[in-house]
Amino acid sequence: MPVVLVESGRPLKVVMDRERISMEDVLSAARSTQGLESMGQIKWAVLETSGSISIVPTQQGP
Repeated sequence: MPVVLVESGRPLKVVMDRERISMEDVLSAARSTQGLESMGQIKWAVLETSGSISIVPTQQGP
């Protein structure tokens, strides 16, 4: 089952520790898949069942 690692830019530290995922792992996935540079730009980060991290960026205003 997929696991949420970051919600609205806030890392869920307890979940990340349990899954042995670091903030650097999440930021690396954010950079490589979405071109994001900070946690504040991440709406959701999800650890997928395949082991990959999916990133949903926050919506930028006009």
